[in-house]
Amino acid sequence: MAEVKLTKRTKKKRELTKEQKEELREAFDLFDSDKDGVIDYHELKVAMKALGFDAKKAEVLKLLKDYDRDGSGNMYWEDFYDILKDKMLERNPEEELKKAFSL
Repeated sequence: MAEVKLTKRTKKKRELTKEQKEELREAFDLFDSDKDGVIDYHELKVAMKALGFDAKKAEVLKLLKDYDRDGSGNMYWEDFYDILKDKMLERNPEEELKKAFSL
C-alpha cells in the first residue's frame, strides 16, 4: 500500500497592496482637513464614502466610540488604517465589479 503524505495547508494572511496602503494614507490626509493628525465624525464618514464604503451614521458613530483613545470623539491614523484595511480585505472583487457596472 502506498504511503499518502498529507501536507498541512496554511492560509496566507492577506495584506493590502502598496497602492491600497497609499490610498488609505492619502484619504486620511485629505480628509484630515485641519491637519491635526486625527479625523472627526464628518471627516471619517466622508473618507469612508470616498473609499467606496457607504457607512451609515450609526456605524460611523460606533467606530468612533470603539476607537476613541482619549474621549475626544476623534480617530487616529493607526485606528483608521486598521479599520479600513479590514474593510478593504473583506471586499468581494466580483461584487465590486457588479456594483460598478450597475451604475
